[in-house]
Amino acid sequence: MKIGVNIFPLRPRIAGGHEFYVRNLLQAMLRLDAGHFFSIITAPWNHREIDLGKGSYRKICIEEKPSHWSIVRHLRAKLGLGHWDMYRCALESDVDLWFCPMMDLQPRNIDIPSVVTIADIQHEFYPQFFSPEELRHRELTLKPSCQLATAVIAVSEHCRQSLIERYQLDADKVHRIYEAASPGCTPDSAREAWSRVAKEYGLEKGYILYPANTWPHKNHELLFMALHLLKKRGVSPTLILTGAHIAPSAGLKELVKQLDLQDQVRHLGYVEQNIFPGLYHGAACLVFPSLYEGFGIPLVEAMAFGCAVACGSVCSIPEVVGEAALFYDPRKPDSIADALERMLKDEDLRSQLVGKGLLQAAAFSWENAAKQTLALFENVRGRKAAPKPENVPPQDVVEGFYADGWAGPEVLVRRVELSRWRALMLQGEASVHCIPVKIRIMADRQLIGELQIADPGEFSRKIDLPVVAAGRQLPDVHIVAERHFVPKKIGLNNDTRRLSYRIQNLALLDAGSEAMALHGR
Repeated sequence: MKIGVNIFPLRPRIAGGHEFYVRNLLQAMLRLDAGHFFSIITAPWNHREIDLGKGSYRKICIEEKPSHWSIVRHLRAKLGLGHWDMYRCALESDVDLWFCPMMDLQPRNIDIPSVVTIADIQHEFYPQFFSPEELRHRELTLKPSCQLATAVIAVSEHCRQSLIERYQLDADKVHRIYEAASPGCTPDSAREAWSRVAKEYGLEKGYILYPANTWPHKNHELLFMALHLLKKRGVSPTLILTGAHIAPSAGLKELVKQLDLQDQVRHLGYVEQNIFPGLYHGAACLVFPSLYEGFGIPLVEAMAFGCAVACGSVCSIPEVVGEAALFYDPRKPDSIADALERMLKDEDLRSQLVGKGLLQAAAFSWENAAKQTLALFENVRGRKAAPKPENVPPQDVVEGFYADGWAGPEVLVRRVELSRWRALMLQGEASVHCIPVKIRIMADRQLIGELQIADPGEFSRKIDLPVVAAGRQLPDVHIVAERHFVPKKIGLNNDTRRLSYRIQNLALLDAGSEAMALHGR
């Protein structure tokens, strides 16, 4: 079977659990060597970093701009391919099935059987954790992808049931396929890495470990409150945090100060993978107060490395750990504190949980996930593509404008109906890292507007669009900024995107000033 895999959206070191899933699943399917060939669609930001080793596959990089790479230039010339258009690429590669593991079926209305993986629908349960732009992006992406795909992979039974109930999907369409820990997660590998990680960070055994980016649903705030309660009881364990600082982290740092936990809470940031297992060996336990998980990779890793687990009794977590954990209510600091105090003081309990955890972790493997995924592909192969249901939002028409509001150096609004729309409204905020900047707006290759921005701050411009007769071929509108910056290169964070400014409002206006808002993705 020839399988097309769309990993165009994957951004290394930013995608988190999605990247972990994609890398491990693809490598496991390639190791099976089951006679399949994979055409993996990549992007300029991930093409070289996605190294899957040996196997029956090829990578095809679809670039944002014309490439000097001969293979891509040849492909573009042959297909007339822009970076948004994977449809012809799938057909030209003659694939039997199209797999989108990044929670977004792109292209939407593809005429071959398709499978999409959905790792979570957190926004359905905790919409307050998302910005309006992020919510809009998820609404335009997840449900339509599930409706239009031939089959859907859910990474836990909780995730599967949530998809069926919230999106009114047929139960036979949604298939649970568990994730797993990385191959080689054993107590011995954790023990071997301990001396190196202890030396690197000056650690002593007996701390509590929580590996998680500071996303709101990871619930660091209530964990800190639980530590404060423990301190009042005379129990003052060290809490070791890893992962990236996300938007709310500044408030978390202030909370640590307010609760007088500066001497107990250490944030190591990104820890190299070759020494990371040692953190589990030195920990008294893994604490996992997350409010929502589609699966929960750190839980399986902890159990596989021989580390006791204390976790919340919500969403998919009980399903993943079984009886191999000490549960608490993650919404109540006193419940978290009670569980941690018991875990720290009861060595026999920790030992029992470690034994149960090793057995539980053995139930999950990437080999099993690969076999089940390929079996699903075989089952789906040959089926007709799912019919388009009613009221599904159209496939996004904007490229280069992201869900978090940032715009790249070129924003493309595809196939604008100039016989209806009379103007383009662009409101945004110039970044201090990218000024002065000139922004040019072109329609049908003609310059129709220009902005000269000298200072950081908000800007607004209404650009008149050319008037054409109805029925004329629909042109694209390009918004081109002459400067950009890469956050990682200037030391801001690990974001490798090329960014120019933030968009607050991008909309098409008709003659009566009725607006159609365009959203990032």
